[in-house]
Amino acid sequence: MKEVLDKIKIIPISEILLHEGVVAEWTEKLKLNIDHDGIMKNPIIVTRYGGYYIALDGMHRLTALRALGCRDIVVYEVDYDDPSIGLFGWDALILDACPVHDFLGSFARRENLFLATHDDFPGAMENIRSHRSCFALLTREQQVYEMKLPEERHDLDPLIRNLKDFEADLDRRNLRIIYVADDQSERTFQQHRSAFSLFKRPFFTKEEVVLRTIEGKILPRKSTRHLFPLRPLRIDIDFILLKEEIDLATKNQLLQSRITWCLENNMVRYYPESVLVLSD
Repeated sequence: MKEVLDKIKIIPISEILLHEGVVAEWTEKLKLNIDHDGIMKNPIIVTRYGGYYIALDGMHRLTALRALGCRDIVVYEVDYDDPSIGLFGWDALILDACPVHDFLGSFARRENLFLATHDDFPGAMENIRSHRSCFALLTREQQVYEMKLPEERHDLDPLIRNLKDFEADLDRRNLRIIYVADDQSERTFQQHRSAFSLFKRPFFTKEEVVLRTIEGKILPRKSTRHLFPLRPLRIDIDFILLKEEIDLATKNQLLQSRITWCLENNMVRYYPESVLVLSD
């Protein structure tokens, strides 16, 4: 237990790097909630690399606290090389109807991509996983629209740029999307009969996450989905403390006092059940 709790600490928010973008609307709502409640409830999860921490989980909380002027933040540090930490991705359901062929055809011409139309969904998934394609859309009629990269452009920079541009186009068209776990997205699409299409997105490795973050190349929003063997919740630290110009040693002493009080009062619990997260 002590080994776990020692990994919960307060660090300067400036030392943390985001590895992916955020949904601006989510950040704004979370900022308002934190400002209203006056509490940071859950530590963000980070890993140490070189002289920086990389945020693996909690990008929206981190961005909201920065916007609120916090100097420091509560984190839970993990070893990203630990094989028990799983890395997966997010796909999306596009809820609103749109002229897929015209929409994607126009995008492909603008970005100098190749739009392939077929019914080989497994083949498209293999191309996306190997980064030969940027993404694909699956319609209710099982038609696949696959956005392929030119042969000479099979690296992450153009793929990520194209993916960000496409999601920006979705936003400009005000098309509603719901992010769903990549390993369940096909089944979810079949069950969610009101969804218009399934937006199958690329997958990134731990090495790609770390190296691109250090290089300052942030992945698109909702690119990664991490599963941790342990996720500390409800630390409940007053975010005013995180804003104050108090030395880190004092702040961490107050944090450890809070954790010790929880232990002494039998308020620490392990829950084996799955967790449904309604906000990040």
